[in-house]
Amino acid sequence: MRGWAELSFVKSDHQLALEGRYLGDSNSDPFVELLSTVAGALGTFGDVDTVTVSIRGTDRLCSYSRDLMTGGSDNPVIAPARAGRAIADVMQQSRSELALQVQAKFLLVGPIMVLTDAITGQPVTSAQIREFCKWVSPLLKGQALEATLTPERDLIIEHLERMDQAIALSDVGGRTRRKWLTNAAFGGIKREALALLEVSQRLRALYP
Repeated sequence: MRGWAELSFVKSDHQLALEGRYLGDSNSDPFVELLSTVAGALGTFGDVDTVTVSIRGTDRLCSYSRDLMTGGSDNPVIAPARAGRAIADVMQQSRSELALQVQAKFLLVGPIMVLTDAITGQPVTSAQIREFCKWVSPLLKGQALEATLTPERDLIIEHLERMDQAIALSDVGGRTRRKWLTNAAFGGIKREALALLEVSQRLRALYP
């Protein structure tokens, strides 16, 4: 709740309305600063579907959906990517950055970095990586993006689907004890991870 003061709230049916003064850093996004507070409010009020926050004395307003803010899988790859999607939703409403930059950083680059970091450094299972691929690909397909980003989005989906297929192949190799099949699958996983990193680096250079 950094930067906020004199918060008041009104609950009506399945909505919670918060209003307050923002006295924080003018370079910070006031609505991003409230993400953890809103998540706590949604945890307290189980029947609330939407939290709406407004800055007193202005016309600035932001809505937070329960679907984006809470719940979901405890998969260690999905959870941080889900948080990034929530941040992107808030920043696009508040317009604290250009939509193009927000979408590139949080909706495209963010999931790639979470996935590749997990593959290279975290103790995650192939099942968790497959779950991530199957979770994020449909979301990306249905995501409204700036037209400039759609070719990169489609390329990311293509690599994610290939990675999912390679992991499935490695599982078959493990069950049937065909080492050559497992090795080929791991090679495919590595190729797709490197290809995703290349997309990420290109997007980060264009939209820092």
